[in-house]
Amino acid sequence: MPFKDPEKQKASHAKWQKNNPEKAKATSRAACRKWRAKNVERERERMRRYHLEHREAEAQKRRAWRTSPEGKAWMKKYRLEHLSETKARRFMGHKVESGQVVKPARCSRCGLDTPRLQAHHENYRRPEEVEWLCAACHGLTRRAARRSANQPVVGQGD
Repeated sequence: MPFKDPEKQKASHAKWQKNNPEKAKATSRAACRKWRAKNVERERERMRRYHLEHREAEAQKRRAWRTSPEGKAWMKKYRLEHLSETKARRFMGHKVESGQVVKPARCSRCGLDTPRLQAHHENYRRPEEVEWLCAACHGLTRRAARRSANQPVVGQGD
């Protein structure tokens, strides 16, 4: 039975949420997932704007977490579990710092001119073989590799 008065409807819904917190939470999550699935581009743009507006605050949170005991323990565990990746990243980092390898100015895929190129290792056992990519192309490459290997796409790990 629909309400004629929107205030009564709000009050009734609030009461239902209070009396059924788990059901309300599940319903809300399901509705959000459904809306996001229908509005992928809109949600992507909203998140892009959010991250641009809150860039510094998010960076501060990441820095604080990395220096916390919990963050340090997690990073140590991650490095041990992904030893070949860690060694390849460090190898290339030392080569760039020492001047033995010079980063190109442009992304090798899209040609974007950026000083923040990332070294993409197709095979971590060959750390000297890298493709220099912008963040967007590197993310696309990683996601495509994970999809082809049927692995879940997670975090910003490599």
